[in-house]
Amino acid sequence: MSSIADVLAKLEQMENKLSKLELLEPMSQDINSIKEAQVEMKADIGENKSKIGLALSEISSIKKENIILKSKLERLESDAKRNNVVIYNVDEKENDRSKLLLLVSTLFKDMMGITLDSLQLESAIRLGAVRRGGDSPDTCNIFQPSFKMGGATCYKKVGGLAN
Repeated sequence: MSSIADVLAKLEQMENKLSKLELLEPMSQDINSIKEAQVEMKADIGENKSKIGLALSEISSIKKENIILKSKLERLESDAKRNNVVIYNVDEKENDRSKLLLLVSTLFKDMMGITLDSLQLESAIRLGAVRRGGDSPDTCNIFQPSFKMGGATCYKKVGGLAN
């Protein structure tokens, strides 16, 4: 009987192993699915790396262009500020731009003996609110690189307007 008992014991061991193998089958399928997903992810990662490389090179070129544009902007702002003259104590009767240009041109001619034609006097604008006890200052932009005027002399002559 021992041989039948041995056979039955071995058969029971085989059934246990078989049931364990049956449990491993779905796990094997899950592992295969994970491997397939991993392959797809590696492909996606490679594609994303190339896209990131392109984006980085584009960002680099945009940064270079931004630096160039900032430099140009600073130069243009500097050029725009270079030929400005601020005039104080001018009556605030003129609100129209063309009348203000004419007033500034007349002021330069009458007070300082400097004739400005319409091409030289690029703009004239009021600066800010009226100051306490006076008018708001005006600025004019003189568009002629060769136009030079002594600041102290100009201040002294225009300063006489306040008296």
